[in-house]
This record gives sequence, structure tokens and C-alpha cells, in this order.
Amino acid sequence: VAKELGDHLPALERLVLKGCVQLSDAAVESIAAGCPSVAELSLNKLPGISDAALVALRKHCTGLRTLDVSWCRGVTDHGMGALVDACAGLEKLSVWGCTQLTRTFYDGHSADALRVIGR
Repeated sequence: VAKELGDHLPALERLVLKGCVQLSDAAVESIAAGCPSVAELSLNKLPGISDAALVALRKHCTGLRTLDVSWCRGVTDHGMGALVDACAGLEKLSVWGCTQLTRTFYDGHSADALRVIGR
């Protein structure tokens, strides 16, 4: 399904995948590569997501404005910081339930205007 999204919807700007618990990093990588115009993305409650998905978003979706990674416990300070630093237009980041993120991320990224919700 993720491959089809990327293949057929390259101009997609908003995507909500909340609760699609069977999606993995590979699915997010396919979507990011095929839908580089995504500006609003929800990956809320995707337990299979890690820094590999964030690398794909950083590489392909630099126009992200809103990202929800709430309850994605596989993302780290390093991966999230690199994504935030690369996506200069990121305005809102939701991180409810991401207890693995620490002050290293919250105090270490360069996006001063970023609104982090759920901290």
C-alpha cells in the first residue's frame, strides 16, 4: 500500500497514518520517496517506526511543516534532532508518549521557532 501511495500520489500534501500499527520504516521510506510534497504527516502510534523513517523524511520531505510522531518509541534524540535541523520549515512537532526523547533533543536542535507539543 505504501508503495502505491508513493507511485500514484506524488503531489500528496497531507497524510494521516495514525494507528496503522503494521507500517514499518520501509513503508515510511516508500511514502517519503514517492510523496516529497508532504507537508503534514501523522505517524502517531506506529510502533515499527525508528530513526530510519526520520532519515527518509529528512532526505525526501524537506518541506514538512507539521509532524506527529506521538507514541513512536523507536525514534531517538539524534534522529529527531537531525530531522528538525534539516526541515527548516517545520513549525509543529507532536511527541506525546515519546518518553525516550530527552533534553539532548529538546535543547539541542537549531529550530528556535519549532513548537513541540506533548513534551
